[in-house]
Amino acid sequence: MWISVSPWSTAAQAGQLHTLMAEMMLDSKLDDREIFRQLVLESRSGMESRVQGSGHSVVGAYTRPLFSSTWAVSDTKAHPKHP
Repeated sequence: MWISVSPWSTAAQAGQLHTLMAEMMLDSKLDDREIFRQLVLESRSGMESRVQGSGHSVVGAYTRPLFSSTWAVSDTKAHPKHP
């Protein structure tokens, strides 16, 4: 399992961000099952809420490549039709 963090800061605050990220990575106690469980549940909840609000966009992003011309060409090369 991965926990992804995407921090943003201004150039002036980059040092503070570095300090905070180092503290998170070095001092986090993820061996506590309940804290880790809570982190996972919050992450899952965030993903679910993004899908609920724009499920059609999520499905479109996954299926769009299936209908592209590049996919069609690669599929015909991988599975040529026999006469």
